[in-house]
Amino acid sequence: SNTASAPSAGSLDEATAAYLNRADVRVALHVDEAPVGTWPGPKEGWTYASDYAACNGAAADGAVSMIDFYRGLAPQLERTIVFNGDTDPCVSYEGTREAVRRVGFPELAGHEYRPWFFNATATSVRVLREKPVLFGPSLVVWEEGPQMGGSVVDYAHGLSFVTVHGSGHMVPQIRPRAGLHLLGKLISGKPFAPPLPLDKELAAMSDGAFDAMVDKWTDAAKGAALHYHMINKLAIGAMADVTTSPPTAISPQGDQTADELARLGRRWGWVGDAL
Repeated sequence: SNTASAPSAGSLDEATAAYLNRADVRVALHVDEAPVGTWPGPKEGWTYASDYAACNGAAADGAVSMIDFYRGLAPQLERTIVFNGDTDPCVSYEGTREAVRRVGFPELAGHEYRPWFFNATATSVRVLREKPVLFGPSLVVWEEGPQMGGSVVDYAHGLSFVTVHGSGHMVPQIRPRAGLHLLGKLISGKPFAPPLPLDKELAAMSDGAFDAMVDKWTDAAKGAALHYHMINKLAIGAMADVTTSPPTAISPQGDQTADELARLGRRWGWVGDAL
């Protein structure tokens, strides 16, 4: 039996529950007609069975694993992003990286492991004052420009493995700006970072040519991060709205409406997975 206990008063869990139970948020997440009417969790006595061979010691011999699942799913989709915080103490990114490799799709030439950047936009004093302490601990009131978001490797069939630097298990909570950038890449289909030169091209470069290439590549990768500047400034406020009552979302300007939040939610339904 698996049940969820009521969150503690004044905790981030309580604020999150209040947010997720809002009527406009339920509509934005397309769960307004779901059989379970409240969050967190179903009522006591509800049970489920785990059939996949994924963190399941009781799985039957020959049970489908998440590796099998992604091997069949990714070719049917335009893009599949498997992401992992690189400081996650629960699901190590090294294990996820190896699992994605074992899916067996060829690594795309020039798309080997390389850094990606996000634009670290400013957060308003109001949001910093009202947000829970555990949400966005790196948010600050000044612009920080392009910052390293993590690493990315791309495979055939639109499959990518992405790490989020400095994040634990809950990427949207711990690194909301990087998490929003990741989601924007999923929806837009744009690459996280430019491709690297091929090995034979690198081998032919002089030291000076290599240094110049690295500088040019880094400038291009950082420039891609600036593409999401305005979308980040708008959505960080919406993501931070877990404490406000009555239910109006917080924007950096403090004027985001619940209708706008619903529109954002319909556009950016959160998608992600860790193996």
